[in-house]
Amino acid sequence: MTAEHQSDEGARQEPEPSSPTVPQRPARGGRTRRWVLIGLAVVVAIGVLMAGRLHIPYYALSPGSIREAGPLIRLGSGAEDPEAGEIAFATVSVEGRLNLLQALSGWWDGSIDVVDEDLILGGRTQQQSDAVNQILMKDSKDIAIQLALTRLGLATPIGAVVVDGLPGGEAAGDAGPIGPRGQGDGGSGGELQTGDVIVAIAGTPVSTAADVPAALRAAEIGATVEVSVERGAADDRGIVRSETPAQTVSLSVSEHDGGATLPYRLRDAVRSTYEGDVTIDSGQVGGPSAGLAFTLGVIDELTEGDLTGGTKVAATGTIGLDGIVGPIGGIQQKAVAASRAGVQLFLVPDSLPASELEKARRLGKGVELVAVGTLDDALDALADHGGRETALPALRS
Repeated sequence: MTAEHQSDEGARQEPEPSSPTVPQRPARGGRTRRWVLIGLAVVVAIGVLMAGRLHIPYYALSPGSIREAGPLIRLGSGAEDPEAGEIAFATVSVEGRLNLLQALSGWWDGSIDVVDEDLILGGRTQQQSDAVNQILMKDSKDIAIQLALTRLGLATPIGAVVVDGLPGGEAAGDAGPIGPRGQGDGGSGGELQTGDVIVAIAGTPVSTAADVPAALRAAEIGATVEVSVERGAADDRGIVRSETPAQTVSLSVSEHDGGATLPYRLRDAVRSTYEGDVTIDSGQVGGPSAGLAFTLGVIDELTEGDLTGGTKVAATGTIGLDGIVGPIGGIQQKAVAASRAGVQLFLVPDSLPASELEKARRLGKGVELVAVGTLDDALDALADHGGRETALPALRS
């Protein structure tokens, strides 16, 4: 090894000298691009912030919950049916007014419907809409109880009960109360009181509220007609427990939608032989669409055995005293809620458009969706799934 090599190995290595470098300025195009990107980011951030603050006149309908009807139903004796199945009702979550971000998210989500607020409010304020929905829920529960008792042979339709008076002598709109039984100031016309049951008009028998327009068809607006009533006979659900002698009252005929009517809000009345007091506690849930579920739930509670045959059942649909199941809104959202809750059989109105039913079937994964038109259709569907026939079981008291 040469001395030169040793010298090279032992020496500290220094970097090779280089020629001086001149700092390079960024290209003009690169700097411009950077500022453009920063500007865009600021615009996007402001846009997102504004979209979150900007509210628009739209509401979102999204999947709500599935709630069992049985725990909400009480019999006057306190008795409960330990074998009653799970019959539930479906709800829709309604949110509004939306901000722009919520609306965009809803439009993107197939299980959410974004709709104009007029479709939800109908020209009312939110408070007015909530109040109307509570009235609709009460009517729905009352009819469900009446229909269940009637279906089981425990009640008979007997007339139209006066719920309250209507301002201006109209037969629709926001009703004004006419006072409790026997203490009303008469409202529009002053002749009828809350709880009075109309059983005949001008000699024509009245069995339900729907019979009133037909009984008045030949009457002239402003004319006086003789109305037979059972004074204060019905409770606030339209149930009559005993017979009350009818008395005749003269009433002036009003006009609504070009037809003759009486200036009162009326509801079906039934005379019941069931001694217990059936009630339904729906809490803050509003609207009429739980009518079918409540009717099935009351029937299940009043009869022995399991109406569902062990199947987890949900139902949605309005109900009339004639047993007709009426259409509802939000069927797609309810189908999604049913799927998430593990519902096996979902009874829905057959009067819904075929396209809505088909979409509900697609969204309600794992749920058998059966369309029904009447209460008897619903009972048949339950029987097909192992539910006990309800005409024969012993009644609970």
